[in-house]
Amino acid sequence: MIDSGLGFRQSEADSILHPKNHSWSLRSGTGLLVADKVARLHDGRLTFAEAKPGGTRAQIILPKSKIKRDES
Repeated sequence: MIDSGLGFRQSEADSILHPKNHSWSLRSGTGLLVADKVARLHDGRLTFAEAKPGGTRAQIILPKSKIKRDES
């Protein structure tokens, strides 16, 4: 996910992902909360990086599948 807004610093990520810092009634910033929850439900994580020329890039990192697929 890439946002072209003001962005934020990596050090702010924990507070951004805390539900009390969002307005559920206005749905402001709730997409990142949902993305973080989905990532964690799948033993993954949500990471952030600076987007060029401005904004933030969020990426969901998921672990490699432990299920062996039948190749037949």
